[in-house]
Amino acid sequence: MPYFDKKKKKWKGVVKRESQRFTHAFQTKTEAKTWEVEKWKELENPKQTEIAMGFMMASNEYLDFCKLRFSSTTYGEKRKLCRDLRKRWGDIVVTDITPVMVMKHLEDRARKISDNA
Repeated sequence: MPYFDKKKKKWKGVVKRESQRFTHAFQTKTEAKTWEVEKWKELENPKQTEIAMGFMMASNEYLDFCKLRFSSTTYGEKRKLCRDLRKRWGDIVVTDITPVMVMKHLEDRARKISDNA
């Protein structure tokens, strides 16, 4: 941000081109203030541009990521978990998955197999 240095009596952060003097981003303070007001409005009212992704697509993308980065044993465990969750939840939208749903799955798995599973 440009400011006036009182000791040196000189503007800091100001670019001077030929006979014009202006800040890096805006030529006038009015332009800067207008931009700032617009940005504040955008931040207060964000646009909803989320695309709903199904659990099937999300789990497939995750498994593709895991296949390259984990051992075959770890990948197999992750694949089994995704398969179990798909059977339980179907192709639900990812944003609709709640912590309660996850906890119920973990509780059922702990009862059927073990707490460490």
